[in-house]
Amino acid sequence: MLNSMHGLEAVLGPKTAKKSAELSDFEGLSSVSALKFDPKQDLNQELQENESENFDKIKSEHGDEQLDDDSDNLEDFRENIEEDEENTEANLERSPNESGKKESNEKTEVNIKERQKTLVDFGAASRENSAESLKIVIDHRETKSGVAKALDRLGMELSFMALEIGDYVISDRLAVERKRTDDFASSLIDGKRNLFAQLSDLSRVYEKPVLIIEGEDLFTSRQINPNAIYGSLVSIAIDFGVSILYSRDEEETASILKILAKREQTENKREINPHGKKSASTLAEQQEYLISSISNIGPKAAKNLLSHFGSVEAVMRADIEELKKVKQIGPKTAARIREVLESPYKG
Repeated sequence: MLNSMHGLEAVLGPKTAKKSAELSDFEGLSSVSALKFDPKQDLNQELQENESENFDKIKSEHGDEQLDDDSDNLEDFRENIEEDEENTEANLERSPNESGKKESNEKTEVNIKERQKTLVDFGAASRENSAESLKIVIDHRETKSGVAKALDRLGMELSFMALEIGDYVISDRLAVERKRTDDFASSLIDGKRNLFAQLSDLSRVYEKPVLIIEGEDLFTSRQINPNAIYGSLVSIAIDFGVSILYSRDEEETASILKILAKREQTENKREINPHGKKSASTLAEQQEYLISSISNIGPKAAKNLLSHFGSVEAVMRADIEELKKVKQIGPKTAARIREVLESPYKG
């Protein structure tokens, strides 16, 4: 039995000698491309030769019974070898695929990043190329928005004033009204917001009126039938003659404004000229406008003040502690209101 196992070790053990290939062995080949290497075929051939030699040796020494036992062992060994070969082939086939998938995923991520580039990226890239200073007039009620800060970062010259029509004046013929998606949708169901009155004044006074709708949830910010929103957009464009542009956020709005300013002031040589008066407004609108004209107070805060105190006069008489009780009025805003109302005029 020990002798037979020694015979089996001869099959399993590594070769002690290897033939070295000489250059003369390949002289008969026409080209290097004629050489073909098949590891699986060579391994099977070598295994078969070793098996044949050792089977004869074991049979002559120990007989058929011992040969059967050793044959079973060899058969198990061969099955293990074949299983290892199959696993190796599978790994070889899978590796390029996995590598390809990884490269494909990386390319997809790059493509997504490329597609996600916005006007902000191009605006920042072109800032150094802007030879002339671009100007824009901003309604003072827009100072709290991030648009003004983004415009300042883009290198534009800003001027703030109380605009009766429009939020941004680009030239003597072009002005822009900016609406967030939630404000736009709410104006369709709240007649007090007077969106269409604002756009009517905008198109009456300026030759090139523009509406920028800011945000990505126009159809989901309010529970409004999409057909109603589409109908309003069509009416704004066709009936009022207002161009509609869309932006994703405040920075993209600023980039659009810069593009408009460059077109008007640099290419068309237009001057900035804020002008126009609002058409007759309601008493409530005049009261809101009066309160919101105070620095750092927007339209919403003005409405909250009037709702809380009941009149413009009562707002003017309120002290800091009373003002701070109003929603959206903090200590700084309350102090600013009192400063404007109490400071002597130095015109």
